[in-house]
Amino acid sequence: MSYATRKFGFGAALMMSSALVINPGLRPAPAYEATLTGAMALELRGTTAEYGAAPGSPEPFVITLGATGERGAIVFTCWDGRQPRVGTYAITAEPSPDGIQALVVTGPATRPTGVFRAERGSLVITRSGRQGISAHFQMAAVGFTAAEPEQEARRLSVRGAFTATPSR
Repeated sequence: MSYATRKFGFGAALMMSSALVINPGLRPAPAYEATLTGAMALELRGTTAEYGAAPGSPEPFVITLGATGERGAIVFTCWDGRQPRVGTYAITAEPSPDGIQALVVTGPATRPTGVFRAERGSLVITRSGRQGISAHFQMAAVGFTAAEPEQEARRLSVRGAFTATPSR
């Protein structure tokens, strides 16, 4: 390795470490993972994790994990329109001012293999700010698979975690 290459590499490393000290609020990398058991056994993982309110509307506030994923997606909805702060939130079947609803869709959005609505659970927000939200969750959901849509009471358990960034 030449002297110039070593010097450039050291300089770049020094600049990056300085940027982290000067700007500790750098946006975290979005990521999510979830394990589904019961009616379906599936692992969801990816880097498409984002949040925000619908454009032109103060409500609802939505956190979406895997919206463009081939294996499935999870959507959390806060009906009060506000970004949740650090704390534990109940996942409920019906909209409530202080609760969160969740929907799990398996398979790609264009051809879902199952749809499950959370009945109960919890979403624990460990970090919440302008740059991102980090959380872990667990929920019990009920729904159906595309193979047997008439059986609408299939049970699904979901556990996971995510770091989401603001949608653009």
